[in-house]
Amino acid sequence: MKYDPNNERQSLEIVESWHHLMKNKEMQVWKVYQRVLKEELSAEQLKIPIIAQNIERFGYYDIARPLWGEQTLDVLDFFVELGYVSKFVDNIHQISYHHVVHPYAPFITPSGGVGISGPSNTTFKIIALNSKRYSNFVNTARDFKNQLNSGKHPHITEFNFGENFSYQSDVYEVKDRYFDALGIGYSSTRRTLTVYLTEPETITHNNIVSKHWKRIKQLDLNLFLSGNQAIDSFIEELEWKKKCIGIMIYDNIPYAKLYEPPDKEEDDDDNEYLAMPDFLGEGVYSIANILSNKFEDVTADYLNNYLTKTGDYFTISKRLKPSYLHGKEVDIVAEQRTRENVFKIICECKLRLENSPITENELDEFNEKVLAIMEYDSKSQPNNTSEAWLVTNSDNVSDGAKSYALTHNIKIKKVDLSRNWLRRADWKITRLYDLNQP
Repeated sequence: MKYDPNNERQSLEIVESWHHLMKNKEMQVWKVYQRVLKEELSAEQLKIPIIAQNIERFGYYDIARPLWGEQTLDVLDFFVELGYVSKFVDNIHQISYHHVVHPYAPFITPSGGVGISGPSNTTFKIIALNSKRYSNFVNTARDFKNQLNSGKHPHITEFNFGENFSYQSDVYEVKDRYFDALGIGYSSTRRTLTVYLTEPETITHNNIVSKHWKRIKQLDLNLFLSGNQAIDSFIEELEWKKKCIGIMIYDNIPYAKLYEPPDKEEDDDDNEYLAMPDFLGEGVYSIANILSNKFEDVTADYLNNYLTKTGDYFTISKRLKPSYLHGKEVDIVAEQRTRENVFKIICECKLRLENSPITENELDEFNEKVLAIMEYDSKSQPNNTSEAWLVTNSDNVSDGAKSYALTHNIKIKKVDLSRNWLRRADWKITRLYDLNQP
């Protein structure tokens, strides 16, 4: 295509196509809406020539259509010729996923009791993903499914996904260098295109997030039309472009599309976009971490009441990080002080969602902390004595862990939690006992 400044329709098509690329970064040419198998077609439908040819050749018939007209495709090819856009064939995957969620929140009953409840929510979606997004989806969906199977995220009772079909399409994608960095407009008074350096920004109106572009500097149209190399030096002037590629909005959430780090692994796409913290990992926001902290709290409360009944006074401390442990944490320390000595119960809490076994390695790591505490206390408190308790809700202890506990004088304590504890807000420990002496 050759640019014609007197062709207003062509100019408007250039503006519209460029705006779509700046908004979505890419434009897919062909879309398959439904794949129909032979057994799903009637005898009359199988007589239709185009359907019959596809059934004979592929075994199915695709209900599909192009997403863009010929004039739009001419403009996109024009952008490719100028060097701003890449054109390639990609595999498009239509996938479906389904999940059932039970979001819950505390409520108070007429009797004053506190419980948790909430409405169930069932979701079924069908979406199309390009090859890169599909690969990332499969990897992360499998990880999430494995976490559900291991007992994490108990408020999600179902999560299923699968690929319905895949097909190929031409795709036009604006190159990272020019994404969100160039704006094209049309002056109706001068009847000409205008080109600007831009900076993206998001605006929220009526809870809808949209992307707009702030004009930084107007460029000579002839430079733009002469090709990308004439524009590259101006792109270098954009300070924001040094930090990220641009902004993508997905499901009404803005994401900053980041540059890939030089040491990025081939299948690691999680850090490509800067997004909200999630609850799938092992960090502070993970559901496993939250429930583990809750288990530590309820264990500390129980110990406080349990030890008070002995007639002795104990102070209870939680989640201690003394400097001599070099960043390691002690879950609970119950301490009794008298004039003659100091007695400590050092506790490690191990919550199990699926009764997985307590391992020898876990006991070894706990023992390292116990020995470090005892060594430190011996220097300042000569008459110090200690006990090491590993407290768990599981009755599954590996043989190696049992042997290690016996050799290193670690008591494994089992607690019974209140009925349906995983679905309740008011966790309670009803009993604590030596695991081998119920």
